[in-house]
Amino acid sequence: MLRCGAGRGAARSVTASLFIPAAVSHPGAIEHSLSLLFHARRSPQKPRAAAPLSGSAFGRAKPWWAVVASDIYLPRGRTLLDVVPQNAFSDSISALTRLRLQVNAEITNGDWNSKSHAEIEALGFVMLAVGAVESVEILAKASVATVVAGTAAARAAYEAVVTCAWMLTSSDPYERSRRWMLLFLDERAYWNRMAHEAKTRKDSQPLIDASYAEVQRIQRIIDNLQPQLDARGLPATRKLPKIEERLDEIGERNAYVLYKTACQLVHPSIRALSHVREFVAHRPGEAEATYRWRTTPRDWATALLLAIHALRLGLDTVGQKLGGGKPLSAEFRDLHDAAVRAVQAIAAP
Repeated sequence: MLRCGAGRGAARSVTASLFIPAAVSHPGAIEHSLSLLFHARRSPQKPRAAAPLSGSAFGRAKPWWAVVASDIYLPRGRTLLDVVPQNAFSDSISALTRLRLQVNAEITNGDWNSKSHAEIEALGFVMLAVGAVESVEILAKASVATVVAGTAAARAAYEAVVTCAWMLTSSDPYERSRRWMLLFLDERAYWNRMAHEAKTRKDSQPLIDASYAEVQRIQRIIDNLQPQLDARGLPATRKLPKIEERLDEIGERNAYVLYKTACQLVHPSIRALSHVREFVAHRPGEAEATYRWRTTPRDWATALLLAIHALRLGLDTVGQKLGGGKPLSAEFRDLHDAAVRAVQAIAAP
């Protein structure tokens, strides 16, 4: 086996440090929720004539994902959660919290068998995902307008467990460690870039030296592991594959649309701008061109679904790969389905 000091004791010591206090059971749940997001129609309204693109005038027709404009006035110190009926939204956040706590308990108390670097690191990735999901809850409770930051947290949670699952796809511990080493190649590239930038900016020599020292430290880790991989005849290590490739390999491609929708909101984009303005003329006096928060609880559906999906994928991966094929518990499945239904309630028109 690989010389990584990984055994049952090592894995247990990692899980014991989880900091959070206190396969979807029904495979079509996420897809059904997506259909609500992508195909729901707004309630009938009096049609408005669309203006052609001309000068500073923009067409008034809305794309399907544009939020309903709100004329809510927010007194100082109040949030949208204070003035908008939020029962369904609050229920969806509470359902996510219960699911997260269940995952945290099962990961912390599980009996996991680790034989490679990647298997120990898998528990760390799930820990990061659990923390990121808690961030989604905190932001959603703070204000419905924090949806961009909340979606970024959900995206981080999902990327962590996708990478975890991808690292453990192979049953060969050496191949798993080869994939684990790709993380160090990525880190080495980062520090090489930081060193180059420091030289370009003519930063102080100690700062430049510190950046190169980090490159060398990471290289020593790579050099220590590479001979073991070479001896096994494993292919040359290059770089982490793109997220789409990782999803393909772990059989999660059907979640790509959900993930990409989250990415589009997180990036500076028209989708993000739709939360503060309508797509109308910017001429003075256009009431609908006024910049104000237009976010509604429905806009949180992507973040909440992605967070739920991240928890499921993380727990299922650990159970299957480190727990000898351990299936998802009945308690988790019940909480999972309840969380999905709660999000469907806010996603529906």
